[in-house]
Amino acid sequence: TSSLYAIFSQTGVSEYESVIRALFSVFNMLLFNVYDFNDFVVENKKANNNGENNDSEVIIAKVIFSVSMILVSIVLLNLLIALMSDSYERIQDQSALEIQKLRAKILLEIEMFMTEEELNNQENFPLYLHVLTEKGSDRSENKSQWLGVLGAIKAHAPSKNEIKIQVNEIKKELEELKQKMNTILEILQGQ
Repeated sequence: TSSLYAIFSQTGVSEYESVIRALFSVFNMLLFNVYDFNDFVVENKKANNNGENNDSEVIIAKVIFSVSMILVSIVLLNLLIALMSDSYERIQDQSALEIQKLRAKILLEIEMFMTEEELNNQENFPLYLHVLTEKGSDRSENKSQWLGVLGAIKAHAPSKNEIKIQVNEIKKELEELKQKMNTILEILQGQ
């Protein structure tokens, strides 16, 4: 916007007489595809008092506009990709909880249609539930599954207890440094 304003503010192009009109013109050009470079040529020829054909401003305007269109498209696509990946990671983070919630809803619906006799049947509802898992496996840790950026950060981040220990160590070191600084200050003031 500022570059197009700088080029055309003195040439008599009506869309770039003020900064606000230039902003509005660039907004229309970028979002609504409302532009015509022939207006620049006609206005430029009218503004030229010598009658010479000076098309350098028009060429520069075309280059600036083309570059800005490409850059705006790339930035908006990157923004869209970032938003989609962030949404995907949040969904992946909550997927295990959502699966358990859906299973509980299904079981609740099934139990709603059961009779009192079926609900009290020990074969359908035993007192103990035995779960078979593979030997040596822990179902809570599936490290082969992609966890996303947040999962990778959580995996490498220290725990709260580790952070508290580190903070306490830093506080102790600061206290020792304060004591050393005070003794040095006392020595310097005594001299």
